[in-house]
Amino acid sequence: TLNEKLECITEWLPWFGEESGDMSPWGRPVLPPEALNAIMLGYCGTDIGPEFPSRPQDAWLERATNGRTPVSLFGGCEVIMHAGPVFVGEDYEVTRELVGKGETPRAEFKWTRSVLTEKASGRVIAEMTLQDMSLKQSMEGYGALRKESNARAMHKSKL
Repeated sequence: TLNEKLECITEWLPWFGEESGDMSPWGRPVLPPEALNAIMLGYCGTDIGPEFPSRPQDAWLERATNGRTPVSLFGGCEVIMHAGPVFVGEDYEVTRELVGKGETPRAEFKWTRSVLTEKASGRVIAEMTLQDMSLKQSMEGYGALRKESNARAMHKSKL
C-alpha cells in the first residue's frame, strides 16, 4: 500500500502523504517516484503480478519446472514522465509490451515497456522500460531444460 511505502522510503516529502499532499504544487498528493515501478508492473492493489499470456507449446516447460523459477532481478530501468506527476487516488490504466529479449552467459533477460495513461482522458502520463533478468545457474536443471527447449525450437523451425 502507499502507506507502507511511505513508512520505508528515505526520500520522503510531505507531498506524498494523503494528509499533507495538498501542500504539493498540484494541490493534491503525488506518488513517490520509487513507487512507480510497482504500478507500472501491475502490482497495484494485488500481490499477483502481471503475466504474459501462456502458450500451449510451453506447457511441457511449465510441467517440467513444477513452479520453480530462477532468481530474478531488475537490470536497467528508465522512466519518462510525459504529463506527470502520478497522483494518489487517480484512475490510471497500464499497457505492457515485450520489446526485447536476449541472454548473456549467466542470465536470460527481457525488456518490457509499460505505458501509464489517465483513465478518463487516455492521456499518456508516464512510460517505463524495464530489464528483468533471470540468473541461469540459480535454477537446478537449467541446462537440461534449455537443451530441451532449444531442440523443440529447432524441430519446429524445420516444419
